[in-house]
Amino acid sequence: EVILPRAKRENSQAFKEKEMQDPKLLTVLDQYKLRMREWFDKKTADDESGTKMGIISDNLMFEEWQRVCDRQDIVGEWEVEQMSEITGDESTRGNIKCRLSIPTANKCFMDSQKSSQLSLGDLAAGQADEASDSSTLDFEEWCECVARTACAKYSSIKQMDAAQRVKAFLQNFFGEATEEDCMRQATYIRAVRYDHSESQPLKDESPEEHAAFLAE
Repeated sequence: EVILPRAKRENSQAFKEKEMQDPKLLTVLDQYKLRMREWFDKKTADDESGTKMGIISDNLMFEEWQRVCDRQDIVGEWEVEQMSEITGDESTRGNIKCRLSIPTANKCFMDSQKSSQLSLGDLAAGQADEASDSSTLDFEEWCECVARTACAKYSSIKQMDAAQRVKAFLQNFFGEATEEDCMRQATYIRAVRYDHSESQPLKDESPEEHAAFLAE
């Protein structure tokens, strides 16, 4: 009964210690920081769920983030055909998919809270709804939530690193590119042309023999 919540806390902390320290990921967040700050301030100033509950806060409420995920089609499943510029490439027979479920999006939100706050994994079933309704994220926590959600959404796209997943998510979020566009760009198989200037001698080949081979 204790192991599972503890494992969830450790996984949450691992993301903070690894992905949220990745210089490339942080660079992407920094590139979008002004737009993210503008969106966050506007959303928290006009928070429907907070107004209904009589709560005035500069933070993003859990219920409002759920509403955003629904309205902006952040959750769902997307699929594209594997594309290649190599004629007859058999690896194009399969399709590529990515998905994000509502429970996963909710968990990303809750796990982005500071350690002093309870996450969904720490609560009994009867307490989870009550806690989630009153849960909020400040701007820095929301940036982490975006990163977590992005990495979860594009986790099946192995050609993407964490920074590329976050960039793709933000492109989707701000209407710069669709999920399909991002998946195609990341997985497109290109025909890499041979560059003889990068050729190296074989194990038993002398430099002179290798030079003669290149001269042919």
